[in-house]
Amino acid sequence: PPAPAPRHKVMSALAEALKAELSSLYAANAPSGPYRFDAEGCGRRALRLTCLRYLSCGGSAEGRALAMEAFQGASNMTEQMGALLCLCAHAGPERGEALAAFYQQWKGEMLCVCRWIRAQSTCEMPGNVANVRALLEHEAFDVRSPNKCSALVRAFAASTVNFHAADGSGYRLLADMTLKVDAINPQVAAMCMGAFTSLRTFDAARQELMLAECNRMVAGHKLSPNLSEVVNRCIT
Repeated sequence: PPAPAPRHKVMSALAEALKAELSSLYAANAPSGPYRFDAEGCGRRALRLTCLRYLSCGGSAEGRALAMEAFQGASNMTEQMGALLCLCAHAGPERGEALAAFYQQWKGEMLCVCRWIRAQSTCEMPGNVANVRALLEHEAFDVRSPNKCSALVRAFAASTVNFHAADGSGYRLLADMTLKVDAINPQVAAMCMGAFTSLRTFDAARQELMLAECNRMVAGHKLSPNLSEVVNRCIT
């Protein structure tokens, strides 16, 4: 699998060096009353979740347990989603348990489902391509929904580790997902393909992999005019 992104390495080093201070701040900003939507409450939640991201970024059992505790004890969406994002970033039983619990609780709310999809498609857990591909067949995903296509297909390109995986699997996945969307909504498909338009800013190996996907799309599929314009712009 691809190596952790440099940013993740820096976060892990800082978390190790500042573990005591981060743990103290995390505990000091624990909820101490009913939910309040004010500057102080928002600030405390933001600071606490920042500490949680650092404390759990190494993927250790201790860090995953801390994030799971935060997820299960959350009294509002900010805390619940923040903890879920921490759990999504690392393999482990807590990840699947939290994702299942969140979906079961919020599957009737489309905006929450879109956030649930995006949490998985954008996470930097190495080897996440297979998980994202599986979401195409999940009952929560509807290719006819522009919002869900954006949360799964367009958002996937934001995952540096997985979209730009050295083996090209991320490029193949985005191309396959875009073709699926193109059959229903060409405008959204064209926007999804936008991630390829900057291909010439990457190293030669990745340029070659991205161009190969573009050529495959042109040669083997009947593209809509919207998608064809973007793909051909990438090729030329």
